[in-house]
Amino acid sequence: MEFIEYQDKDKQICRINIFDDGNQKLKDKYDNIWLIIGTNNKGKFRLQNIIDSEFILPSISAWKVELLDLCNF
Repeated sequence: MEFIEYQDKDKQICRINIFDDGNQKLKDKYDNIWLIIGTNNKGKFRLQNIIDSEFILPSISAWKVELLDLCNF
């Protein structure tokens, strides 16, 4: 699955609403604040954790995440 990586200006902040498909372990391990760093244009995102930027979630369905408004931070 080939992903298109976003430029910094195009990255958006989100949270994961649905932890399934093996992602349940992320719910308690990481703060639920993520950067969308890429897409495959087939409904999948690549996410990077905001707190632990070393952790990349390689693929998650876009419908499982919610975009966050930066004004609320």
